[in-house]
Amino acid sequence: DNQFKVETGMATYNNNVPIVITADRDGVNGGLSLFIDGELIGTNLAAAGARTHGLETRIGEHPGGDGNWQGDVAEVLLYNSVLTQTERERVESFLAIKYGLTLDHDYLNSSNARVYDVGLGYDSTIIGIAREDATGANYVQEQSGDTTLSDISIYFGTGYAAGFPVTAYDNTPGNAIGVGEYLIIGHNGDPVTYSESYFGVPGRKSERIYK
Repeated sequence: DNQFKVETGMATYNNNVPIVITADRDGVNGGLSLFIDGELIGTNLAAAGARTHGLETRIGEHPGGDGNWQGDVAEVLLYNSVLTQTERERVESFLAIKYGLTLDHDYLNSSNARVYDVGLGYDSTIIGIAREDATGANYVQEQSGDTTLSDISIYFGTGYAAGFPVTAYDNTPGNAIGVGEYLIIGHNGDPVTYSESYFGVPGRKSERIYK
């Protein structure tokens, strides 16, 4: 009946943490792919060719009426062709920086250049700020999308006392982040515990390191 679907599963992502979902369908061979935060979750095959069943497209709703999405949807981006891997990773990078999310792959800018390498070991709780005028990406403050880590923030401003988002942030050209610049950090995944020495000098050093 020309129906097809891609789905995340019932409870896998029931943790109140935002995610980037990417789904694509190749109309030539009917191939379906589903990515969560840049990681390939599953593939399947559907009938090839144009979809004609009722001319409906549903997002977050199961055709059978069960297992519907329980949560908010910040935005939806639709493309009229299957993105290449580089194009997909570029779009996912844009959304991850915008919403303070951590991806499974390197972060790319609008020119497909790598701006953050997740292979260096600092691939947990990645957040960043960026400015690319051509794409409208002008993010001068960011907070982790994981609400359990809401104290992790980056911003240009005069103080954090008023909470987040910062209302007194600085977006003045020359003071804030420049065009084409990115500032992205992540941590090594170690717990927030403290050693008693730092390079042999008595003190307190966190085992969790951000870079």
